[in-house]
Parts: sequence; structure tokens; C-alpha cells
Amino acid sequence: MDNTHSLTCIAILLFGILFIGCSDEDNPTNSLPEPFASFTYNGTMFSPAAITFVNRSRNADQYVWDFGDGRTSTTENPTHTFAKMGVYQVKLTCSDTQTGKSSNTFQFLSIDPGKAFLDSLILEDFPFVSASGSSWDIGSGPEVYWDIEDPDYNHLYTSTIKYDVTRNALPLRWIITSHVSIPLNGEIGFWFYDEDFDGFPEYIAAGSLDLQADYQNGIYAESYHWSNDQRPFKMRIYLHWE
Repeated sequence: MDNTHSLTCIAILLFGILFIGCSDEDNPTNSLPEPFASFTYNGTMFSPAAITFVNRSRNADQYVWDFGDGRTSTTENPTHTFAKMGVYQVKLTCSDTQTGKSSNTFQFLSIDPGKAFLDSLILEDFPFVSASGSSWDIGSGPEVYWDIEDPDYNHLYTSTIKYDVTRNALPLRWIITSHVSIPLNGEIGFWFYDEDFDGFPEYIAAGSLDLQADYQNGIYAESYHWSNDQRPFKMRIYLHWE
């Protein structure tokens, strides 16, 4: 056997020894279990909904939550409040800082509205004479405004005044720029008046709205119509839900 052949055999033998020696045991991170992302949650699913997330991930030591509303958290078991109704994709990414490996999962949360807000009111028709048959104002139309009362007759809101209203001015529209919350626990009253500026406004008509039954049945309508068949009175109310 010549020297060249001997050196070749020795090289092959050394390479084999090195290859066999480089097992997973020399790189402990390769034998660690993979991260696995998982979570559950609990809480009232009505806005503002405070939801507690229970992290059930395995083989991880770092966590990033994306709640789908523009907010995130690195807390292991966070509590997050969803301020408005909607469907949110909540994503959890867990990782093992030792191996650099990660895993993620997501769930969709459907948050129902917890509040209704008044956007506008349209007065389509109302009596231009009082119950006795007299006009509201001598020589001009009434100055119309309205109040809202909650189910316990507490005052909630007073509208601006529409001056010298004639039938040709109908329908009257009020845009609500303030945040007027509509109670969901019973009937609220809309009371319409003619402002006489003497401290004694004259009652014109009244309507009502009761969202309780619809709310309990998961109905979130954005407009309601109310009319009185005995006197010419019609109004439409527009809402939004949060």
C-alpha cells in the first residue's frame, strides 16, 4: 500500500468519526420541543367589553398579543377592553428565546354593542293647532324644540329651537353633535313644545322609543319611526351603536 492510499483512508476515517460525533447532542436547541401557541378568553361580550385572555401556550417564554383594534400587549395573560362593537381578530405569537422559534394562533371575537347614541331626529309632521283648535302663535308659526326623558322621567337632553315653523318647512331635522346616550332599560319620551319665551312653553305632542326588547333580542336598528294616528304627528330617530 502506497502512502497516498494510506493518507486517503486515514482522511475518510477521520471524516466519518467527526460526522458521527456531530449529533443533536452537540446542539441542545435542536432537541428542545417546538413552541405551541394557544389561548382561551372570558368576559362579557358587550362593549365596553373587558376580556381576560388565558395563555395556554407551551414551550415558550415570550408573548406578543395583537387585539385587532390597533393595540398590543406583551403580558402573558392580559386583560383588554374593546371599547366598541365589532369583530376583532385577536392574534397571539409565542416564542422561545433560547431556540428563536415561534408559533402563532388567532381567534375572532364578536363584541356586541353596549350603548346606543342619538344621531339625529326628523320631525315629519305635527299638529299646527292646539287640542282646542287655536294656533300656537298669533301671526307666526311655533318655535319648536323637544326634550328627552329617560324611563324614570329624568331629563336627558334639550334640542335647539326651530323658529317660526310653517308646514312648508317640514320635515324639520336636528343633527345631534353631543354624545346623547339612549337608555336600553325601558321607554324614553320625546316631548315637543312651542317656546313662547314667557317661561311657559306649550306642549305640542310626544313620542316614545323603547329599545329594550330589540336590544335583548340582538336587534340593533339604526332608525325608528313613530307616529300618532289620532293627531298628525310623525317623527323618525336615527341612532348608532357602540
